[in-house]
Amino acid sequence: MKKFYKVLCICGHGLGSSMMLRMTVESVFADLGINANVETACVAEAGGYLLGVDLVIVSPELRKLVDIPEHVDVVEVINFLDKNEVSAKLERFFA
Repeated sequence: MKKFYKVLCICGHGLGSSMMLRMTVESVFADLGINANVETACVAEAGGYLLGVDLVIVSPELRKLVDIPEHVDVVEVINFLDKNEVSAKLERFFA
C-alpha cells in the first residue's frame, strides 16, 4: 500500500497563489503517482495547519516567516506556476 501524504502549500496572503501552487502540485503528484491531500494556507494561518503535515511547500522568502517544526519536511519553490521546477523538486524529495 502506498503512503498517503498530507501536504501544506503556504503563500503570503492566502488569496490565490497558494491555490495555483496547489493545482501545480496536484498535477505533479498525479504524474508521479503520489497519493496526497494538499491543503493551502497563508503565512499568518499556517501554524494552525501544521499538525500532522508531512510536507510543506513554500517560497524561500516565506519559509523564514513560518515556524515549521523540524520533523516536517520542506520543499522550497520559487515559481509556483512552473510545473517543471515543482516537478523536479518533488521528484528529488520523493526519490
